[in-house]
Amino acid sequence: MTDTLTDVLGIDASELRTELKAGSAIAEIAEANDVAVDDVIDALVAAAQQRAAEHGKEVDADELTEKFTVLVNGAKPDRSDHDVKRGLRGRWHRHGTASG
Repeated sequence: MTDTLTDVLGIDASELRTELKAGSAIAEIAEANDVAVDDVIDALVAAAQQRAAEHGKEVDADELTEKFTVLVNGAKPDRSDHDVKRGLRGRWHRHGTASG
């Protein structure tokens, strides 16, 4: 995703990371670089579709557009319904019990 963003935004990965760490939303970074937010979303959707196709999978473009629109505009994904976390040494834990 970083490569797609840096390509469409016309900035390097270091600058992108700096802006994101400073709290800027991708949409704000796009606007500051005279890039239409819709162009960013379209590029992300196209890249995701290409990656899926390379793995023999299909993805719903409308669903991707929704998710990337939320992401680009600064919202964090809702992970409250996920109870699986990556623990120490890369083991997956569910409610404190190692499952791997």
